[in-house]
Amino acid sequence: MTLLDQEIAHITHAVRSSVCRDAGASILPAGYWRQRLYRLLDSGHVTKAQLCAIDALLLELDTWEAQSHDRQDSLGNT
Repeated sequence: MTLLDQEIAHITHAVRSSVCRDAGASILPAGYWRQRLYRLLDSGHVTKAQLCAIDALLLELDTWEAQSHDRQDSLGNT
């Protein structure tokens, strides 16, 4: 396993752990993880499999953020 694969695995674990928590309980925001994933993409040494994994994580972050915003909006409207 390469260093890049290890980094992707770490970020995957961290993101999925954060998604399982309440949005307010998350230690690091989605933007932090997104920035780390973009840095991996910028390395220029990403295989197709790694690119797919990073893309899937970015989509998860998008979904997580959208759901967090929806929850905050519904709380504000009650």
